[in-house]
Parts: sequence; structure tokens; C-alpha cells
Amino acid sequence: GIHKEGSSKWHVNDCYLETPFDLFAEKKEPLSNHSIQSGKWSKFSDKIKDKLASNRIDIWHKTWMDFHAKDSIAKAIENFIVFCQNEGIQVILIEMPVPKVTQSYMKAEYLNFTSDFIKEVKQKYSVMHIDFKQYEALQSDTLFADADHLNKQGAERLTDSLKQSLMSLTQARN
Repeated sequence: GIHKEGSSKWHVNDCYLETPFDLFAEKKEPLSNHSIQSGKWSKFSDKIKDKLASNRIDIWHKTWMDFHAKDSIAKAIENFIVFCQNEGIQVILIEMPVPKVTQSYMKAEYLNFTSDFIKEVKQKYSVMHIDFKQYEALQSDTLFADADHLNKQGAERLTDSLKQSLMSLTQARN
């Protein structure tokens, strides 16, 4: 995660960065008897999936757009990239997959901002980018634990896809 106070809280540890703070300390709200933590996204009815996806995207939009936090979050990400690069760590931006129903709730304003921000950061800091957001091999509901997190099977599939992507990027750079 990235702490908004700046990079002074970050520590390099065995080739990854850690911070004791999450980017978003959002309150988890229970949704009746449906356990989001169950990892059984595919078992929920379409109506429940729709509600969970809508709630999750509302949180994203409120955080990024409605609360006008996008500038401070963007600055924190840029500070994180500079910190990594100063430590000799190559940065790769990775957009994670989300279920199709969750994608359907993403507002154009949010999508345009993130797309523009990634393009700007890639150019400004010469970082690589891997987009798994709509990667077909990771779209099955059986791969998700909830409206925006992969389950174990999904994480394993993403890991395999990420490994292949990183190998391709490495070969392309050499």
C-alpha cells in the first residue's frame, strides 16, 4: 500500500516495498448473510453480485472522484515510483482484473482518469504497464473471491499470466 504521508514510511525489504498503512482504510460493511470473504463469488446470485459490484464501485468513485482525492493519491503513487527508482527498483504498473459485472459499474470519468494517469506516468517515469483489467483468461466469476479480489485459483492464474508477461517484457527489452 501507499501511505499518503509520503515515502518516509516505506522500507525496502527483500526486493519489495512494504508500508504499515493501506492506501484506503475503508470500512467493510456486512451484506446480510453473504460472506464476501468466502471466495465464492461465482456462487452468489446475479442480484447479489450486482449489489456487491455496485457498492464496491461506489467506494472507488467516492474515493477517487467525489472526495477529490485523486490528486493526492496520484501524487502518492508518483512519490512511490520515484522512491523505488531511487532505490534501483524497476516499477511495473499492473492493473488487476475485476469481474465483468464490476466493470459495468465503472464510470467513464473514473476510467478516463485512470487511463490518462497511467499514460502520463508511463511516459514521465519510463515505467512498464501490464493491464489485466479485461484480460479474458481472468474474467470467469469462478476466479473471484468478491467484487474486486481474486480467489486462490484466480491468484494462481494471474501469477502464471504475470510470469508470462514479465518474461515477454524482459525479452522485448533485451
